[in-house]
Amino acid sequence: MAVSSAACSSTPPPPPASPKSDSPTAANDCAHEIALTCDAGMKDGCLLPGEGGHLTSTHVCVPETEKSGPPCEQEIARVCDAGLVDACLLKPPPAATHVCVKGSI
Repeated sequence: MAVSSAACSSTPPPPPASPKSDSPTAANDCAHEIALTCDAGMKDGCLLPGEGGHLTSTHVCVPETEKSGPPCEQEIARVCDAGLVDACLLKPPPAATHVCVKGSI
């Protein structure tokens, strides 16, 4: 009976690829005490004040002057600058209110 050396290898499989840090769906919950490094003029939404203590519920880059809009339950999408999207359009949404975040639909 032949045994493949690959089947008996003691080398662990490589870890899964890490998601992009600026992707809202890949971001960590604000409870994790980290902060994203964002482009100039942008800031981690967990570091800005908003509903529930933070502008966003996960670490995602937002314009540093961004403020909470109406709740996501009000289906009025925000018009955001290029490269930004209304958080309520993302699945899962990184905020409970209409705010512009870095990402894509």
